[in-house]
Amino acid sequence: MDKDLKKLDIIILLAGAGKRISGYTKKPKCLIKINHKSILSKNMLIWKSLGLKKLNVVLGYKSKLVKEELKSYENLFKINKSYNKSFLSKGNTYSLYLGLKKINGPVLIFDGDLIYDKKILSSFLSSAQLNSILVGPGKAGDLECAKVLLDKKGNVKKIVDKESIKKERYKHLRFLGEAIGIIKLSYNHVKKLKKALKIFLSKDENLNLNWEKAFNFFLKTNHLNYYFTRSKKWIEIDDKQDLIKAIKLVKKYNI
Repeated sequence: MDKDLKKLDIIILLAGAGKRISGYTKKPKCLIKINHKSILSKNMLIWKSLGLKKLNVVLGYKSKLVKEELKSYENLFKINKSYNKSFLSKGNTYSLYLGLKKINGPVLIFDGDLIYDKKILSSFLSSAQLNSILVGPGKAGDLECAKVLLDKKGNVKKIVDKESIKKERYKHLRFLGEAIGIIKLSYNHVKKLKKALKIFLSKDENLNLNWEKAFNFFLKTNHLNYYFTRSKKWIEIDDKQDLIKAIKLVKKYNI
């Protein structure tokens, strides 16, 4: 891995209450154990093995439980904490903004509910350009899929979440795949994104929106590359069905 990449700050978004999986667990989603390790621990062990050491955690729902989990890793990472105290009314765009406020260099952004093979992240770090979003196989007709759309030049133009792309306004764009929930940005892009998020969040109706909507606002005036992995050894866990799939995935591929 490039020396500069080892200087990357990590932001992981852990503030949400995980309402769709609340029937299975009352703990924060990141603390769900799969094969005896929590989702958060699996991430941190991968980051440690790749030499990443600077961690910025955005907390909210039952933050004390997450902080207890983090104690085991305080000797391995420099850990900064931010708090989205209004996590029920302010979504992960707001959490991302809180995390970015403490960043003064390049950054690697993670959703907090991801299970993935270490090789996917390793390839992304070593091969993807800065200012890239990690994209994997997905289905254009899946409403849950965060669909990455490209313009005619092959640039990321739109990320469509929980919405059909068959609408007229998307017909000039090409479906690439699903945004996995990992983004790598240079410090110059971090500064631009901070400004864009501040404007985006100044409107009350945007406060509870997910980061995909905020990035679409950002993409109106800024460029974002993509890195595509053909690997299917990853999953974002939204509900119990996703958790069942994740358990099978971890068992099958030992990730």
